[in-house]
Amino acid sequence: GWDLVGLPIAGENIPYNELFSGVVEGTIYEFEGSYEQVSTLDPGNGYWLMFENGGTTVFSGDPIQDLTLSLSQDWNLISGTGSSVSVSSIEDPDGLIIPGTVYGFDETYINDDTIEPGKGYWLRSSGEGEITFSGLAHAERKSSFYPPDHLNRITINNMSLYFGMDVPEKEILSYSLPPMPPSPATDFRFSGDTKLCTLDECLVQIMNDGQPIIVNYDIKDGEVWEIVDGSGHVTPCSGVQILELNGGICMKLYASYYCVVCCYYFLIQGCNYP
Repeated sequence: GWDLVGLPIAGENIPYNELFSGVVEGTIYEFEGSYEQVSTLDPGNGYWLMFENGGTTVFSGDPIQDLTLSLSQDWNLISGTGSSVSVSSIEDPDGLIIPGTVYGFDETYINDDTIEPGKGYWLRSSGEGEITFSGLAHAERKSSFYPPDHLNRITINNMSLYFGMDVPEKEILSYSLPPMPPSPATDFRFSGDTKLCTLDECLVQIMNDGQPIIVNYDIKDGEVWEIVDGSGHVTPCSGVQILELNGGICMKLYASYYCVVCCYYFLIQGCNYP
């Protein structure tokens, strides 16, 4: 399936089929405000690439030692050097990297604290400027972000969404999510490309290949929620539980929170709620 890849060795305009085997022809994309099909790789850029099967790639060449990247405001699809680099050790003099917004991809988006050679990553920047990957030692800064334990959480395929309470305004962007992966893939998010909802009514978007969905939820402070599927079947939700739902079912999640009825709509491909 889909992987995020990058170029860890020196060179420019290197054809992707000279680096990777077992790829699906014509499935390499970069991001410049939208996905654009390309045929070669350059240092510092990240790319989507689809593989027919899982496997391992060995890169032959001179590893990239130092790398300076020009970032655009908002989301950037990047890659690193020829060695592992902690996100907290990236030189970021203007404080551009928004904590908690470095994502890799392993069947779904996952937060990462390390940039590995040969892989691509999403990174959200608060503005335009430059960051540098360097082998020189320098002071580390805070780059990680962890949602507080008091938020309600629902998790599908290792992607967690948070709801039920406000958070400090300065932390809102740390809950933001990168653009959706190309189809077919698995993705789970609130509308607005975020994993946080503080409104009374929230729309949830699911990209799914029709396989059964394992739903884990953790409801705090004795609150009781209900998941209602497209056939009207109601499943009460409280505390910590695990559900298995058919990938073709449309469902809604209702909650009573401080006497306000909150409707959370779950849309799965093929479902058409207004």
